[in-house]
Amino acid sequence: RTEYDAVTGENLGALIEGGSTNLMTHSEIFGSSWAHSGTSAVNSNVAVAPDGTVTADRLTGADQMTFSGNTIYKSFNVTASTNITTSLWVKSAGAATTAAVGLRDGVSGAIGFTDYPITTEWQRITHTRSLSASSSARMMIGNIDGSVYIWGAQCEVLPFASSYIRTEGSAVSRSKDALSLPKVGNFVEDEYTILTNFSKPT
Repeated sequence: RTEYDAVTGENLGALIEGGSTNLMTHSEIFGSSWAHSGTSAVNSNVAVAPDGTVTADRLTGADQMTFSGNTIYKSFNVTASTNITTSLWVKSAGAATTAAVGLRDGVSGAIGFTDYPITTEWQRITHTRSLSASSSARMMIGNIDGSVYIWGAQCEVLPFASSYIRTEGSAVSRSKDALSLPKVGNFVEDEYTILTNFSKPT
């Protein structure tokens, strides 16, 4: 696979990473497939998403003060106590300067929300928290100062976010990447040097 910068389209080279699973069963359909609380509302497929398709949704009327406040959320299954990382592409739809992403522990009910600064350019927000085993853990999205565009929700049993895995009704897994180069026609000596240039995710 090849990785590209979501904003500039720059070719970043080969994308090589371990396997992972997106536990969010509807990663792009926030209107009908996510639960809505309070006055939160979603307009579907109204903006160009980071992948170039018109599949980004607009979230309005949401906040992140309480679980019963104005948020959208979706449950997922955690099979053992572990670190969970959620990720989401977000940009301001105008005046908004922050977006909130949270994780609710399905056992204790405690919510961990963080406000993230946003601009009118797409950026990927990642949020990591330790959760207990539960079938009712929840990823939650809110904002406090205006409408935001959202796309590509992901939830992984990892301490970091891997590349986006699209889902359409069920969890989807991606196998680990493997990069190889045959010796025949590429290496003419028994001893050689390989130079690798790579970028480490922050």
